Amino acid sequence: IHVTSGQEVTVYGLNRMTATTDAYLALPTDVLGTQYINLGYLNSDLTNVMGTQFAIVGTVNGTVVTITPTVTAGTRLVNVPYTITLNQGQTYLLRSTGVYPSDLSGTIISSTQPIAVFGSNKCANVPHDHFACDHLVEQLPPTTAWGKQFVSVPLKTRLNGDTFRFLAATNNTQVRVNGTLVATLNRGQYHERIIAGSAQIVATEPVLVAQYSNGSSYDGVVSDPFMMLIPPLEQFLGSYTVTTPASGFSGNYINVVAPNAAVGTVRLDGAVVAASSFSAVGSSGYSTAQLTVSLGAHQLMGGIYPIGAFVYGFDTYDSYGYPGGQSFAPVATVSSLALTPATGTAQTGSQYCVAATVKDQFSNPVVGVRVDFAVSGANPTSGFANTDAGGIASFCYTGTKAGTDNIVASIGSLSRTVQAIYVAPLTSTTWIGPISTDWFTAGNWTAGVPTPTLDAIIAAGMPFNPLLSANAAATRTLTINTGGILTQTGGSLDVRGNLTNNGNSQFTGGTVTLGATTLANVLGSSTSRFWNLTVGSSGAQLSTSAGAAVRRVLALTGSLTTQGNTFTLESSNSTGDALVVNSGGVVVGKATVQRAINPSLNPGLGYRHY
Repeated sequence: IHVTSGQEVTVYGLNRMTATTDAYLALPTDVLGTQYINLGYLNSDLTNVMGTQFAIVGTVNGTVVTITPTVTAGTRLVNVPYTITLNQGQTYLLRSTGVYPSDLSGTIISSTQPIAVFGSNKCANVPHDHFACDHLVEQLPPTTAWGKQFVSVPLKTRLNGDTFRFLAATNNTQVRVNGTLVATLNRGQYHERIIAGSAQIVATEPVLVAQYSNGSSYDGVVSDPFMMLIPPLEQFLGSYTVTTPASGFSGNYINVVAPNAAVGTVRLDGAVVAASSFSAVGSSGYSTAQLTVSLGAHQLMGGIYPIGAFVYGFDTYDSYGYPGGQSFAPVATVSSLALTPATGTAQTGSQYCVAATVKDQFSNPVVGVRVDFAVSGANPTSGFANTDAGGIASFCYTGTKAGTDNIVASIGSLSRTVQAIYVAPLTSTTWIGPISTDWFTAGNWTAGVPTPTLDAIIAAGMPFNPLLSANAAATRTLTINTGGILTQTGGSLDVRGNLTNNGNSQFTGGTVTLGATTLANVLGSSTSRFWNLTVGSSGAQLSTSAGAAVRRVLALTGSLTTQGNTFTLESSNSTGDALVVNSGGVVVGKATVQRAINPSLNPGLGYRHY
């Protein structure tokens, strides 16, 4: 069968036959490889129906496949390599009908082009001395997609544990179950054992793990054998769409493996799976659940967390089982992991990003590998991303609290850690004037030149006092401390918030704008004497008894409210009277208007007015 689609689809194969059903997850051609080791199951003594076997499908014309069988099968001798040639769509099946314990598991298969390989047994007893036999099949991943860390879940309704196999690709591979060393394997060797309850499985080198449903006679439960691959944790996905057969199975189930942090957030068909459905697996950091589902399709969502899903079902002397999916990234080829930057700083409320670079032993980028990210410290969170064509997986998060975060990137047991320091946004900058009187020199301020979002504070006793003589300056609020001096001889100063003057404001030129975006208050213990004052549409108000004065032009787009405080329109000489330019705003409250009297009109002693 050749399946093509214009969009991403999931394909499951179902060998549906009464009392001998099984299912498998079909692999897309872009994840197929050229290096495989067969995993199936051994023959019992049922010589009329048994058959340990595997099948190969070519994807490219002229593909040469080399096979080294672990047992003699017909004319193919044990441990003697032979080759076959396959064109696209051609298949090859090798079956051994030898008596117990004949098993083609461990057969080495290599090819010149990507191929599909199916591990199987025509009808196997599991364990070998328990009936009834059933067809077993799984499409096998290439060795590049094997992993080192696994969490298994017992099959629901079954008693006394399930059968597992661990198959090694590298010599001297140690396998531990719940921390206990259970096997040391060489390439092509497997270890079989019964595991009761959920388990953490860890290998020193990549392995292939399969879970087998035992025969009905094993525990007297309605069931039958099936074979189901267990994807490594490194290959988990964030969501799955799975399905049961349309009919014929009275019990259908989904086993779930999820990080502890995901418990209470995993969703099945849109509904949150109750946290009480999960049980933690020792110190693995993962929890498992066994869910009963109805016939048909189902969607499982892990949200920001990668999870594992395993689908299976039982009926009288019948069963099926298959993994819900996995990424099939070449995690077994990963040799190095780098995480950058080593440290960095960000303001609270902003996003901070890191990049993990994954390479193989030849320093080539590894594509499609899932990298898990965990943040601890001031802003704990987690997530995952897959590497792109350059072997880079990017992760970004937003910190809302000031402090230090440790960011850990991991692929299986390989991990790297960097730090991010979140600081509260700067709210003010203080004049310290070590360089000059120039307002626009960043080094004259503790946190750079003021901006419309940064308050300006004019401190006293600095080497130089600030001078604004030209150009446009802006600040959120302006505070002149006691003893502080601010001189303006030209240019413009836009104060977006309040102006507090406890020092000396020497405005002898230029324009100050208040109330452009929000109502501004004039505060402080000193009188603010503006040369030109513009009141914006949001208005301004005097909120100090020290009052304020304007010496030249008062431009009113918004209103200026005196609140009973002194406000003066000054006159410095006969031609220097303050002017009011009304553009929609008014002065609300009392104002003192000064007018100069030309002394040439009053040359004598005393006051006379003509």
